[in-house]
Amino acid sequence: MFGIHEAIGRIIEIIQCIEHNLAVIISDGREDADDLFDQMTAMPLYDVISLVERTGLFDKDAIDIFTEIRKERNRIVHYFFKDDFGVCQDDGLDERRRRYLNKRLDEMEHINSQLCKIIDKKLR
Repeated sequence: MFGIHEAIGRIIEIIQCIEHNLAVIISDGREDADDLFDQMTAMPLYDVISLVERTGLFDKDAIDIFTEIRKERNRIVHYFFKDDFGVCQDDGLDERRRRYLNKRLDEMEHINSQLCKIIDKKLR
């Protein structure tokens, strides 16, 4: 299990892998694949998800999962520590944060592994 800061770093890294893998999946086999891939890798995650949704390659449940990943990423990056400002004495706070982050990381790694399987199938 990772510590708080290591888990945050891994979450950010794995979300970037998810973004990259979505760009690979969406651009694969298209005439404009290189240009589309370059555009997607420069887009904010919200725009990537919107484009992924428009392609119809993923069902609503998958789009909802990608949307939750984006919301979770935003929460972790922008609010994770702010949410607990003013909490003076809570000996269990760091442990709860660590468990929470590691659980999110496990979920995101699973999603990324599923995207990698899709890419592997496309390459066969």
